[in-house]
Amino acid sequence: MNFLIIVRVALRSLRRTMLRSGLTALGIIVGVAAVIAMVSIGNGARAQVESVFAGLDSNQLIVTAMTPRSQWKLGVPAPLPRGDGLTVEDDIAINREIPGVALTSVQVFASTVTEAKAHGRRSDITVMGLDSGGTALIGGRLVSGTDFGPFDVKGVASVALISEFVSENLFADEDPVGRLIHIQNSPFTIIGVMADRYRADPAKGLITGDTSVILPYTTLLRRLSPNASMGIVVKADDPTQLGFLQQQVTDLLEKRRGRRKAEFTTGNVAEVVRASQEGSKTMTLLLGAVGGISLLVGGIGIMNIMLVSVTERTREIGIRLAIGTRGRDVLQQFLIEAMILSVIGGTIGVVLGVGAANVITYVNGWPTQVSIESIIGAFLCSAAVGIFFGYYPAREAARLDPIEALRAE
Repeated sequence: MNFLIIVRVALRSLRRTMLRSGLTALGIIVGVAAVIAMVSIGNGARAQVESVFAGLDSNQLIVTAMTPRSQWKLGVPAPLPRGDGLTVEDDIAINREIPGVALTSVQVFASTVTEAKAHGRRSDITVMGLDSGGTALIGGRLVSGTDFGPFDVKGVASVALISEFVSENLFADEDPVGRLIHIQNSPFTIIGVMADRYRADPAKGLITGDTSVILPYTTLLRRLSPNASMGIVVKADDPTQLGFLQQQVTDLLEKRRGRRKAEFTTGNVAEVVRASQEGSKTMTLLLGAVGGISLLVGGIGIMNIMLVSVTERTREIGIRLAIGTRGRDVLQQFLIEAMILSVIGGTIGVVLGVGAANVITYVNGWPTQVSIESIIGAFLCSAAVGIFFGYYPAREAARLDPIEALRAE
């Protein structure tokens, strides 16, 4: 039988059971959409990590507390009970006692994405607290205004640096320097605008731009997030001595804790970037696997419905075989029906997956990266699922005995 005729017969059969065909394809639609959306979230996270670290020097150590302090005492020496993380005094000790340190900066990270308001406009932001001079350590570059200084840090000043992206969202083309923004209902005066460390670029998976707002770390702890986690960035005089410096920092911090192993991690920027990339890659694979399970369930649904279809059309198949239709043609027809269902489902799933990724970014502010590879891969997988799970029912239909099939009620 001509291949085009087989396709036409398959399409006619699917049209006769339009509702059932649509419900069968739904499993593939959900599976493909889930694969694309999940992988896009993982890719977007990896792209953002790479962009954030791109501006950092390679001769830096990042010391991160594994557990936050339960209570902050700014500028006042305090006991270090077990389980506490890093302190301001640790930063002072590193500067004072370790040779070869060019510069250090306290970093404090707010735990969640929050929102800034100005003149009736809103923008999602990520808040970071830094010591004076810390902006340069994270790759920041002022395009207007000034950086905050030691007096702003000591005085817990209500000042802020914002990225160009946040400036555009809140003030459009107006100069934001000297204007007020409100974060968690607290007012802050903008004293400078930083060049974006990464820009919204869908081609690179960066749907949102640099949402950074930087405050003096004392201000962030006092006014916004008292239990925020703290880190210390250490810049070395000599990049070749970074490994030795890392060991000295570790030894000093453990010494300050009575030789007890401290609850912190140290790593240089290259190691942190590599670990972040590996973590993002693992997350992407896991998220893709979740979507793949949905695709597998959709394939099982196709096989189930095709077996039901073979049972319902046993007499029709018997008549066709009896008048000379080859078993190979019957197999091709049912296999094509399964492939059509999976391809249609895959196409709709691709559209919904891309749309879901963009909705996730719009609603939650998460960066997503919809890659051509994930779209092609998910679509090809949906077609393969149709062939794999459609073959068994098609083979059963082709093997029916014409006499027995004609006796079917």
